[in-house]
Amino acid sequence: MTDEEWKKMKEDDNYIAPSVLEFISAIPDFEDRGTEHTAPCACGGTIHATRAKYNGHLHAYCDKCGARLIE
Repeated sequence: MTDEEWKKMKEDDNYIAPSVLEFISAIPDFEDRGTEHTAPCACGGTIHATRAKYNGHLHAYCDKCGARLIE
C-alpha cells in the first residue's frame, strides 16, 4: 500500500482500524509450515499468514490496513 493510499484510507469517514485483538483473532489457525493461508481482516482486507519452515514461527500481515504479526 502506498503512502497516498494509506492517507486516503485513514481520511475516509467510514474507515475503522481493527484492534490488535480483532487482527490476531482473525488469523487462521494452522500448523503446516511454508504454506500461505488467507483469511478476511476486520478492515475488509485479506490476512496472509505463513509459518516459517525452519522454526514454525507465525508471520501474518493484512494487505489493506498493514497490520502485522511476527512470532
